[in-house]
Amino acid sequence: MDTPDNKFIVEKLHALDGKLDQLISVVVTKEEFHTLEERMSDLTHNTDRLVTAVDGLVKGYDDLRIEYVAIKYQLSRYERWFEELAKKTGVKLEY
Repeated sequence: MDTPDNKFIVEKLHALDGKLDQLISVVVTKEEFHTLEERMSDLTHNTDRLVTAVDGLVKGYDDLRIEYVAIKYQLSRYERWFEELAKKTGVKLEY
């Protein structure tokens, strides 16, 4: 029987069916979720490795910077000594 009430119910059921299809298309399955978890775990592991590598580079840079400052200071001392020696011995230094 095609009564107006039945048509209304059928139309609403079709609309609901379409909405359920849309919902199902965006819902993640357990397998997809597990795959996402694995990928996130891998991403976290890779990020940790990158942070560790960057920390190592920063430490190396800091060590080189400290060594450079020490070498620069030592070179400055040598230059003063050479100037003092040149002055005492009468030798003219050329730069």
